[in-house]
Amino acid sequence: MSQACLEWRKYRYFPYEREFAKLETEQLFGALSGENAVGLTIPSGAFRSDGAERLTYFGRAVHPGGAVVVPRQVRLEASANDGERQATRYSAHGIHEYKGKFNPQIVRAIGNMLGLDKGATVLDPFCGSGTTLLECAHSGWNAVGVDRNPLAVQITNAKLHALRRRNGAIDEKAMLVTRALERAADRLCVPFEPRRSDVASFLDDSWLDGLPSRKYLCAWFPPAVLAQIVAILRVLRAQVRSRDDRAVFEIILSDQLRQASLQEPADLRIRRRKDPEANYPLIQWFTEALKERLDRIERARQTLGRVEGRQEAMLGDVRSADQQPATFGRIDAVITSPPYETALPYIDTQRLSLVVLGAIEAGEIQATEKALIGARDISGREREEIESQIAAGTGDLPVAVLGLCRELLEAAKKPGNGFRRVNRPALTYRYFNNMSAFFTNSRRWLRPGGKVAMVVGANRTVLGGKEYIIDTPRLLVAVAQRCGYSRTEERAMNTYPRYDIHQKNSIESETLIVLTAN
Repeated sequence: MSQACLEWRKYRYFPYEREFAKLETEQLFGALSGENAVGLTIPSGAFRSDGAERLTYFGRAVHPGGAVVVPRQVRLEASANDGERQATRYSAHGIHEYKGKFNPQIVRAIGNMLGLDKGATVLDPFCGSGTTLLECAHSGWNAVGVDRNPLAVQITNAKLHALRRRNGAIDEKAMLVTRALERAADRLCVPFEPRRSDVASFLDDSWLDGLPSRKYLCAWFPPAVLAQIVAILRVLRAQVRSRDDRAVFEIILSDQLRQASLQEPADLRIRRRKDPEANYPLIQWFTEALKERLDRIERARQTLGRVEGRQEAMLGDVRSADQQPATFGRIDAVITSPPYETALPYIDTQRLSLVVLGAIEAGEIQATEKALIGARDISGREREEIESQIAAGTGDLPVAVLGLCRELLEAAKKPGNGFRRVNRPALTYRYFNNMSAFFTNSRRWLRPGGKVAMVVGANRTVLGGKEYIIDTPRLLVAVAQRCGYSRTEERAMNTYPRYDIHQKNSIESETLIVLTAN
């Protein structure tokens, strides 16, 4: 029997990527014959060009009759690099850095493994910066994303808008913005350090008055950088009339702000630089980023052609039963990477962008952070209430979760635990209780038999001198089963560790969990 060959690419694969490649091959072609030195083989009769086009981890598909298909994923990645390495910032993925996101290839592969066809509807209930939604746009799947972080929603929708905008439309605006900022750059950027009078003469006497949370921003940016921020925002308002177009520019600006601030850029929490500069060339960084990122998106757009389907992110909370994304109808699948039980401090990390763009007031930072699933902050009163529930065994969590929380609570009572460690039992209980609310709601949103695919890892903590493993994947499965799901599969994924300021508490592996709504 003649065989078609799906050829591996030249980069180094993680074991899970080869496993995912086999699974999506079986789903797309209905068959898998074997493996050779070049790649995987399938019966030539099972070969379909549309299936080959959707492949994630192969360089090309070759039919013995002479047909050769280079998958869209290869062409997308080549639009961002030389094609010899696996790219993760192709298309609009690199428009804004966002810590803790998973590789976009994972989303495409999972969608193929689940058998999603064009027109299917995907939900990402913890959408972050929109990796899942953007990949759905690349694949022709409808998608709705939900997040409690206003900046995450803005980043996601800016990515989607930039990808859909007609060829050259945003680039024309970028040229106008860059030209308008040239004079400001001469006056306000390094090495020039503006005195108050110089700034006022370039802008106006009340140039600071329009800043949101002015006192807060003055404490976190050098005056010369604030002048550049004001200049950029004024030019954007004057030159970019479309709110959606302007949002793309603002998100690119957002990605430069921490580097130009008095914040220590490498630290996700609130911490000042030890040796800050009097000024940073923000305008120069911004205009360079505009060109580089918009050019990359344009190359991806040319590769994709017309973007199909509907994709949109919304500000909301999947713990609320009222969050039903009704305008999208029934959901076919959930593809997500949920927060861990002590999540990254997303609001603290992005607080400067949130305030500069007017998404929240400075006084709302702490409350917004605390509202996220997996937040590390908890009041003494809430901790005591949760500890009482743990001790009494109340609530609707599985025995495995309650048992772990009780064990952590006993260990937290021992001497030598700091205040953050003492909080850990209550934080763990609260996290799984929040995820239970998500599973309960998502089961109502999913069509019967719909799938939930989650990529999540375990982590660890030390209490009373003893190390405890928080086996988040196993415990989430138990929670989901209690909420009406059945476990379909679990697959280990050894990956590069995602960025975590508490990386010593991370375990360098994750798990793909697939659940089915009963």
